[in-house]
Amino acid sequence: LKKVGEKLQEDIAKYKRKQDDIVREHHLQMLRMEAELMKDTEELTREFEEKNADRRQKVKDMKKEKNAKEAELEKDGNAQMAHMEVFKQAKAEEISKLRKKIEQLQ
Repeated sequence: LKKVGEKLQEDIAKYKRKQDDIVREHHLQMLRMEAELMKDTEELTREFEEKNADRRQKVKDMKKEKNAKEAELEKDGNAQMAHMEVFKQAKAEEISKLRKKIEQLQ
């Protein structure tokens, strides 16, 4: 009976060690999976931030380009307006000279 009791105690101890090993392995596996998940999350976050930074830079570049084009168009428009004003003055002077000649001829 004593030997049976000792054998039973040994079997229980083996079973507990096996159970502890299984729990430890499961815990390690969970830690590995958590570490891998965190690594993946960090990588995805970094990729997202890089893409977002690229998009923001593209938007900034597009705004600069748009502002430059608008400034150029405004400059061209002002130059055309000034040219038209000079043309109108020249025509007005020409008309004035022609009127004077007409008056002289009458």
